[in-house]
Amino acid sequence: MAETATWFLFDDARTLADWVVAQAVVDRRALDREWTVAQLDIGQGEPMLALSPGTADVPVQVPRRLQRLVSTVQGHLDQGRLVVTQGPERRTGTYALVRPPRTWTNVAQAVPLRPWRSEPESPEVAFQARTRAEFERLVHEHLAVGNPDLQVTTVAGPSGRREWLLRARRASWFVIQRALDPGREVTVFWRVPGTRTWVQWGMEHPLVRHLEDMGEESMLLADREGWRVVEGQGWRDVADVLEFDIRRHTMTPTGRKPKLEVWLRLEPRSEQAQPTLWVLPEERVRDLENILASLEPDDVHGLVVAWLQHEQGPRFLALREAVPGRSAGPDVRQALRHAAGYALVPGLVGLHVPAGSVIGPPLRPERLASVLGLSRQDVTLVDEPPAGRQGLAITRVAETAFRPMDSLVDVLAAMDAEPVRTTLAPADVGDRPFDITAPGPDGGR
Repeated sequence: MAETATWFLFDDARTLADWVVAQAVVDRRALDREWTVAQLDIGQGEPMLALSPGTADVPVQVPRRLQRLVSTVQGHLDQGRLVVTQGPERRTGTYALVRPPRTWTNVAQAVPLRPWRSEPESPEVAFQARTRAEFERLVHEHLAVGNPDLQVTTVAGPSGRREWLLRARRASWFVIQRALDPGREVTVFWRVPGTRTWVQWGMEHPLVRHLEDMGEESMLLADREGWRVVEGQGWRDVADVLEFDIRRHTMTPTGRKPKLEVWLRLEPRSEQAQPTLWVLPEERVRDLENILASLEPDDVHGLVVAWLQHEQGPRFLALREAVPGRSAGPDVRQALRHAAGYALVPGLVGLHVPAGSVIGPPLRPERLASVLGLSRQDVTLVDEPPAGRQGLAITRVAETAFRPMDSLVDVLAAMDAEPVRTTLAPADVGDRPFDITAPGPDGGR
């Protein structure tokens, strides 16, 4: 049985990150000692984090402001479990380990990465290739899209084998997406602006602004396995390591232009946009009675409505600002807060996307308008495709289908009359993906 030692238990990664920063102020030496780190299975949610400084003579003090969030216990490791024998009653017991414990030389390495809140804009990117074949493929892909501004060095991977690190000041989005494909032996990093820290693509490090104080090394790579330091030397321009054999390899035009099929998709946006169009299913249309009762007459006049139906499917009521961005005041937005909200995309006529989303990958407005077939005669709604499908679900509604809100109010007010509803059969409703390389209406690319 392993020797009993002191363990610090943290409910989540955020608490651990706060503790590391506070600990650096109280006793910085505690950071640079050897720590054993374990993830504990608590049955639901993210694992509990357990850290032990071992049986060193110098104790570690928990900052006062975090003592209520961190539990100090006594326990030992035993066959894939942490047995807590002393400590707060709610913490004593036996915990199964999610994975074997790891030992780090700095406690900050135990802080897990977390998903980034938004994709950085045009960051510097580094690609760590675990094989020479992957390195050569990466160089070829960058050169194929006209990006020769590359630097390369070799590093020792986690297993001690030689690996290649390729740094690009500007990297093509297509090259990044290819490198992220399952099966590729590549890890992609992005550089946090203003720092020497490079974090695994799609993630961010809670301590990134504090890591700079922990050393003067030129490049810090942080991924899900921890971090590694690359010294500021040994970098070479990729042109210095390329070899060309002009005699044996001759390329001739083929007359065919290769195309890359890329699926348009909805991506989360960093801040919620203000909706300009709302959609209610037919069974909730009766809610309009309460909605309209809470609005002033001028607010009602600022809305137009249309009935929508996907072939023989359910019907929906669409409410839209008569003048996008200026018709609906705070009272309207509050009254319609439970409806599905869509925001008008600036610069693209009639295009509406869910208020919390944007269309990716980023395209020039005129190119996206051509791909989506936007028209001043239509209002276009974009949604997620059905499960198991790629691309976007597109709904087109003729502008002429929208009527003043007053017409709907009159119908609902006539309790003894047959409601008059105009059912729109959209001219083009579907979920087919768009190929952004397809020719536009004018035949151009």
